[in-house]
Amino acid sequence: MRYKIIISTILLLSLTFNSFTVCAENNRYTVADDITYESDSKVLTPGEAGGLQVGNSQTSMRVFGEEKFAYPKGHGFAAERGNNLYDRMHGINAKVIGDNNTPNGADRIIVKGTEHTLIQTKYCKTATRTINACFDKNGIFRYVDKNNKPMKIEVPADQYDQAINIMKDKIRNNQVPGVTDPEKATEIVKKGNLTYKQAVNLAKPMTVESLKYDAASGAVTALSAFGISAVLTYAANRHYGVEKKEAIQSAAVSGIKTGGVVFVTSIVASQLSKSGLNHALMPASYAIVDALGPKGIQVLASTAPGATGSARTVAAGVVRNNLIVGGVTFVVLSVPEVVELFRGRISGAQLAKNVATIGGGVAGGVAGGLGGAAIGSAIAPGPGTVVGGVIGGVAGGVGVGLGTDALINHFSESDGDQMVEIIQEEFTTLGNEYLLTEEEANMVVDQLSPMLDGNRVKDMFASEDRHEYARSMIEPLMIDVANKRDKIYLPTEDEMAEELAVVLKDVAFVH
Repeated sequence: MRYKIIISTILLLSLTFNSFTVCAENNRYTVADDITYESDSKVLTPGEAGGLQVGNSQTSMRVFGEEKFAYPKGHGFAAERGNNLYDRMHGINAKVIGDNNTPNGADRIIVKGTEHTLIQTKYCKTATRTINACFDKNGIFRYVDKNNKPMKIEVPADQYDQAINIMKDKIRNNQVPGVTDPEKATEIVKKGNLTYKQAVNLAKPMTVESLKYDAASGAVTALSAFGISAVLTYAANRHYGVEKKEAIQSAAVSGIKTGGVVFVTSIVASQLSKSGLNHALMPASYAIVDALGPKGIQVLASTAPGATGSARTVAAGVVRNNLIVGGVTFVVLSVPEVVELFRGRISGAQLAKNVATIGGGVAGGVAGGLGGAAIGSAIAPGPGTVVGGVIGGVAGGVGVGLGTDALINHFSESDGDQMVEIIQEEFTTLGNEYLLTEEEANMVVDQLSPMLDGNRVKDMFASEDRHEYARSMIEPLMIDVANKRDKIYLPTEDEMAEELAVVLKDVAFVH
């Protein structure tokens, strides 16, 4: 049983707990709130909140770094990240390091043991332009490491052969310091994993290359979210006494659900950013951070360790990308509720309640995650940022979600509560029909309550006759209990006569 079920059940029992009583005098049953249902709560669990925070934080930072895709030469930045992702997906320890904008610095680095290979990614329209871009205005090769050795020049896959020949000519002309053998061109020029056209398409929204890249990136992010969600869910279940096997199953379900949401969110958020939403939010994001003042800007920027640019630029990026990612997460989590409305399984009021609870949880998770990350960064930048973000995301996501849910419940009755009222009415009627004792009634309640999960309650709401639906659930249980009663044998004529004589004697005595 998942943690949210435990929380929901505890809340439900604490608010509605009452006893089932039997009035023997008139044989009527007072059914209060012993019949409980497994609330289909939309409050984020700690596992879900933690997983979403980690996944959405990574997505936000990735989308922030990909803002350059929209630049006039954005396909070059797309080529860097596309090639890097391809390497990483194939087990190569590769990293993009060009965001620091160091003059003549490397764009990427590949680490293999103690060997570090610096890579400059060049993706121009023709092989000639690609190679010429590696030489300064004096025609001298400009990409060298600290030992003055040439860096690897990563070129479009479809330009590789021609680029090798052009580099050989450059070496023959003594334009590559320290290199005299033209055959060394094969050691300098590296064949990229993408063609020029693929890199161009990768920077655009809704292309095959762009979707593949976002899907691959989203899968990596979703894996992190899955792990965090599963660990937190398992720990919470074990803490509350859930058996190990059931806790593992619950952790797997939570991890899959959270990972799936993060996967979809990552793809959609990235596609929206490439479509121009990120740039459209720039004025608003700068207005927000400017209102925070210098200290607020520094705190917000600290939540994105490794991001390049001024504190104001980084802080604005954090704001707009969290707005995008948080908004997409809210939509992704809300879509199933809208579907349930159209299927007739929930009411419009219930939809509004669920969506409000989801919105509160997502907003609380984003705010809590940023606050926790800022505190963690002040203590231990990097690791502290991640840990603080998770703790803050869990506290904010669960806390605000519970608060929102409780506030709404105070003013409105849920579909589930309405269905339980009908079930209680039918239980009372059937209980009298079957002459249940208090003990028998409790036996039926014990069997009925576990049946009332979120799906069963929604099915009942969608049914044509809700009272009949309730009876169809309850009556078989009562029949089963009644069939287990001890058989009653009628007294013999002699026994009846003997006791009748006693009664008549007592009556005569009284009179």
